[in-house]
Amino acid sequence: MGRPRKPSAMHELSGSFDAHPERKKARELEPKPDGPLGPAPSFFDPNEYTGKRLLAIWNEIIAEAPPGVLTISDRKHVELACRLMYRIRSSTAKSGDYSRLDALLGKMGMNPADRSKVSILPSNVPANEPKRRTTFRDQAEEIEGRGRPN
Repeated sequence: MGRPRKPSAMHELSGSFDAHPERKKARELEPKPDGPLGPAPSFFDPNEYTGKRLLAIWNEIIAEAPPGVLTISDRKHVELACRLMYRIRSSTAKSGDYSRLDALLGKMGMNPADRSKVSILPSNVPANEPKRRTTFRDQAEEIEGRGRPN
C-alpha cells in the first residue's frame, strides 16, 4: 500500500509548493471546508436514551479534538465515530468497530502519531496571508544580526 496523500496545507506550510509548483496547480480546484463543525445532529434526541448518549459522545469528541481541525465537512466522520464509540461502550461492538474507530480518530488528529500529521493555520494568521519561507542560513544570519528584516 502506498503512502497516504499529503494534505495541501502541509505542502503549503513546508514550502514544497514553492519547490514543485505543479503540485499546487494540480490542487487548485481542491474543495475547501467553509464553516465550523456546528451542533450535533438534531436526531441525537436528548429525550431518548440512545440520543442522550450519542450527544454526550459528540460533545466529548469535539472537546478533545485539536482546535481548528474539525469543520462542517467532518460532520459525517464525527457522527460515525459517535455511533462506533456508543457500540463499544454499550458492549455491542464487533471486532471491526475498534479498528474503524481508531482510523476515524486518527484522521481527525486524535492520537499522538496522527496528530503530528495534521496542520492548521494559527487562528491569528489570516488564511490568505503569505508565509515567509526561511532557510537555516536565513535564520542563522538573523541571529547574527546580518539577516534580512522581517
